[in-house]
Order: sequence, then C-alpha cells, then structure tokens
Amino acid sequence: MLADIAKPLGLTLELWWRFWPQLVAMVLLGILFGDLFMQVAARAAFFSHTLKAPGDVQTCTSAIFSGAKSGDTLNLRETFLVPKDATKTIRPTVGLASERPHFLLFQLEKD
Repeated sequence: MLADIAKPLGLTLELWWRFWPQLVAMVLLGILFGDLFMQVAARAAFFSHTLKAPGDVQTCTSAIFSGAKSGDTLNLRETFLVPKDATKTIRPTVGLASERPHFLLFQLEKD
C-alpha cells in the first residue's frame, strides 16, 4: 500500500526535477507579462462589446442582465474568431442552463 502512494509522488518529483527550467520560465513570464496579457484581454473584450448590434439584438453578456423571464425569446449576436477555411462548415450551438449560457459548441457539418 505504501508503494502505491510512493509511486505517484516519486513520478511527480522526477517530473519537477526534469522540467524545472520550463516551470520557472512560465512563472517568470506570468510575473513579467501578466499585466500586459490582462490589458490585451480587457481591450479585446471592450472592443468586442463596443460593436453595436442593430435593433433588439443583444450580446450574450447584455442578455444575462436584461431581466428576461423564462420562456422569453431573445435575439443574440456574438463574435467568434475561427479559421477562415472552417467558416463554411461550422454551425454554433448554444446550450443553456439557468439564465447563463452553459456551453458553446461548434459542430462541423458533414460534407
């Protein structure tokens, strides 16, 4: 029983010893560029939500806070980056749980 516990711990220590330079580099990158990554993400989110939708079309985020009741129909618009060669074969599917989107799945159509 003790051997069953020691094997994963030994493997963990072995992997840490083997890959410590990469681990340290990733931590340093996170420390040095974490603020830059956050600024880029915030600007991308701001830009995405400044694009105005026509009429009664909402984004997923604005629909969350719209006060819609169960059974209401909402017109939603959202922007996604996908590879150019895949745009003809992708069909987005949204699954809902409660008031928030539960998952977003891109299904490839069969050729």
